[in-house]
Amino acid sequence: MIANKIEVRRTEDGQVMVSKGTWSDTFPEEQREAWAKWYEQMHNDYAYDGYALMAQSLRDLS
Repeated sequence: MIANKIEVRRTEDGQVMVSKGTWSDTFPEEQREAWAKWYEQMHNDYAYDGYALMAQSLRDLS
């Protein structure tokens, strides 16, 4: 089974959309760093690599 890929992109109205598999969320650009920090903290707390990958993906969005 292939793991679902994380996708992070900007929508036409400038918001940030994240998705993985059937899950997705959209939020204002101003919240992107706060979400990256939250995912980073979750990785620190639970050592799940998916959290670290989501944090990095959010930060890599250009």
